[in-house]
Amino acid sequence: FYTESHHIVPRSAGGPDIPSNILIVCANCHRKFDSGDENTLFDIYKFLHQEKIPVDYDVLIKEDMMSENLFHRLNESI
Repeated sequence: FYTESHHIVPRSAGGPDIPSNILIVCANCHRKFDSGDENTLFDIYKFLHQEKIPVDYDVLIKEDMMSENLFHRLNESI
C-alpha cells in the first residue's frame, strides 16, 4: 500500500531528479525495473513513447540500462 519512485535515467547515469524523469511505481514493478526485466521495460518505454514523454534512450543504452535488442524491439513496435 505504498509507492516508490523510479528514475527513468538513473541518477548514477546523470539522470536528473525532476518529475519528468521519475515514475511512481509499486515495489514489485520497481524491482522489475532495477533487475532489467525486459518485458516490463518494453511495456513502460512503449507507454512513455505513446504519451510523448521524452526518454534519452542513448544514455540508457550507453549505461547498459537498456539492451540494443530491447531498443530495436521498441522501435519495431512503434
